[in-house]
Amino acid sequence: MEAGLTLSVLLFLLLVYLPGSLATAVAGRKREERTVAATVFYGTLVLVLSLSLLYALALAKKSDVLERFVSSLAAAASGKPVDLRAVGGVFALTYFASSAVGLAELFFLSGLVAPPGWMRRCFAWRPVRRTVRFCERQRERLLSLIAERQQGARVRPGDQFLGIFVRFRRAGKRPLVKITFADGTQYSGECLSYSWNGKESVFLRNLDDPRKVSHVVLEGARTVEFLNFAEIESARAGARTKEELEEYLSDLRKNRYILNGISYGYGDELYGDLIQKIEKKLEELG
Repeated sequence: MEAGLTLSVLLFLLLVYLPGSLATAVAGRKREERTVAATVFYGTLVLVLSLSLLYALALAKKSDVLERFVSSLAAAASGKPVDLRAVGGVFALTYFASSAVGLAELFFLSGLVAPPGWMRRCFAWRPVRRTVRFCERQRERLLSLIAERQQGARVRPGDQFLGIFVRFRRAGKRPLVKITFADGTQYSGECLSYSWNGKESVFLRNLDDPRKVSHVVLEGARTVEFLNFAEIESARAGARTKEELEEYLSDLRKNRYILNGISYGYGDELYGDLIQKIEKKLEELG
């Protein structure tokens, strides 16, 4: 009884708790977010994925590691020798999967995943560009329908401040921010980087002198204003040529994407009509 209980605790620690801790650490989660519940959740997810893969391989008769591992557990409970290769294989797969899950979340949050060059060139081809534009319009219509059914403030769990920076990262834009602290001190500039693990902080580039870079810890900040959305209209409102209109349209789409991430339909409400007008102008220009 005691041996079985000890084995169960050991398996829980080695196959659930430690892989879960590894996944949350690799994902870059804050220390306060690495709770026991989150660790057990990720560890259980990783274990299920690993055992499912081994089970699928066993059904396909490509591997007998799972069968040998189960036999080893029964042998260990009765004090008999175990198959170290099978046990090692399961442990290796579990820890590899936990690292992969953590990296997937990190890449998803930080927006590090980008299409290769050949894919970007493919999207620059005119027929593909028109197809993408058509799909974007259909997506906009679908989102507008969703927005009509979700009026009011958006409510969801998670770090919404991190979420807005992730949106900027995926859109390929650097936020222009103005940070105001409780004592009235203000910092403004172009955000070069944002750190959320530990104390939240940003590196700001001075707009008047790009050689000046400031590190600002956000603890104690009262407000953080994002200035990109007003700046774009004043900077590009006079666009006339095809190249200028394409740049303007690209910036508007990025802003719409960012604002739609804050609230469904918010970006469409602000930029939808203007984007359609510019698209029509570009079609007329050929």
